[in-house]
Amino acid sequence: MKKIFLITVLACSISVTAFADSAVDYKTDKVTISGKASGKVGVTVFCPNMWFENIEENVLSNNIVSYNMQTKANAEGEYNFTFKQKDATGLYRYSVSSNKGYTEDGSFVFVSKADRNAIVDALNGATEGSIPGICGTYKFELEIGDNIFAKADQMTAAKIIAKCIEENPFDKEDFRTVSDTVKTAYQIGAIAAGKITDLNEIKDVYSVVDTKISDWMSSDKISGLRKNQIVSALNGSYSSFNEFSRRFADTIVLFVVEQPNGMDNLKQVIRDFTDISASSLTNKACDAILGKKFASIQAIKDALSAVPSETGTGGAISGGGGGGGNNSTPPVSISPSMVITPTPKSPVMKFEDIDSVSWAYESIASLAKDGVISGRSESVFDPMGNVTREEFGKMLVCVLKLDIVSYNGEYTDVTNGEWYSDYIATAIANNICQGIGGNNFGVGLPITRQDMCVMIYNAIKGYAGVKSEENSFIDGASISDYAKMAVSSLAEIDLVHGTDTKEFLPKNNTTRAEAAVLLNALKNYLERGNN
Repeated sequence: MKKIFLITVLACSISVTAFADSAVDYKTDKVTISGKASGKVGVTVFCPNMWFENIEENVLSNNIVSYNMQTKANAEGEYNFTFKQKDATGLYRYSVSSNKGYTEDGSFVFVSKADRNAIVDALNGATEGSIPGICGTYKFELEIGDNIFAKADQMTAAKIIAKCIEENPFDKEDFRTVSDTVKTAYQIGAIAAGKITDLNEIKDVYSVVDTKISDWMSSDKISGLRKNQIVSALNGSYSSFNEFSRRFADTIVLFVVEQPNGMDNLKQVIRDFTDISASSLTNKACDAILGKKFASIQAIKDALSAVPSETGTGGAISGGGGGGGNNSTPPVSISPSMVITPTPKSPVMKFEDIDSVSWAYESIASLAKDGVISGRSESVFDPMGNVTREEFGKMLVCVLKLDIVSYNGEYTDVTNGEWYSDYIATAIANNICQGIGGNNFGVGLPITRQDMCVMIYNAIKGYAGVKSEENSFIDGASISDYAKMAVSSLAEIDLVHGTDTKEFLPKNNTTRAEAAVLLNALKNYLERGNN
């Protein structure tokens, strides 16, 4: 028998439901199913252990459907079903529908009041050693999940739960908090055991432990690969949420300092998770730690305290970089671990803030001598600052020694007569890059590592000798399709490299130091007669 027998056929046309979500409020025993649609929407909630495959054999019984309702979406396209749940403990499946077909299925766990009371009494009266047995017995009701329960270090989970109960015994009237606490403790137990390979299994941990941790782990400030590495580094043993939260925060700081994706990220992560004074985070101080691997937060503090007071002032780059491709994020950059051991420092260098980027020292000196790049001021280069699309465009045009073309006003965000306008026109005329759409070039937008590669590739692809889009970077799948050929090409001719962990980090912003290294490598490539 088809599903349509269970749900009233709706009289009017309904758009397909975008999603349906459910929530159980144990303080009122009410269940809410909500989502987005238009027009009339119907929902069927099945009894525990029932689903459509049970219809044929139970069609004449009353033990199939728990609730069957209709409503109309509001003006914002939202619908909401709320009902008081009175049935037994179990997994309740539901289906949201329209007369165009069934659009969304879902489920929720409901625990009866008697079972809730029994679980809370058992946990509040448990010893640390007996908690795993109780949680194993009630893992369905507590929504732990078989997979997480099997992976977890049981004693880590038990210690965290016992600590919570010691500080504040579980409340029978707030079973949702009980369930969330126990479930999170077991997710941390799985992290502690080093058995998490899918971050979706622990996505709820972030916000429960610390909202700032959630912000960082949910953002693109950290690559997916680095997020996995951070979680892997959290294996061990914990006895409280606070202990885990502190180590989680410290680990994020250490990993971001090592691969910050820009000076702003480095400063922000230190402000978010440490007690280091914001006033001490000068560019000179941050240069001393950026890109380095530290064993502890204290080691970072020691490195910062050893930096003399900064006397330089900030300024604007003159002859900076820009990006290519249709991605508004910055292109290809090269981090310290990507660069060959530098040669001795050149006496021509006048910048005082590049000792921390010794891997870029010679490149910065060479391009500064040629007038391709300049500092923020006479003595400050700002090596970890981001490079914008127009800045990189100018630098690339200068390295290529192209004849300058006058700008004709085709982009709304490019002002004729600005220092970059003719360089943008020259890059466009030579098919090096294009705008980002909407008659905009993308002035002021940072350029990503992959977009930087696209611009360089466009300039030299006639003789770069590209064979395929294949590359050996472990995060190669995250390179955008439009940039794969460019990245592989430049890697093949040894212009770009990965990190020491074989990552390319295609969507990371390009720093001034990274741009200098790549452009200097391009200059040397061209001067060797490869063109």
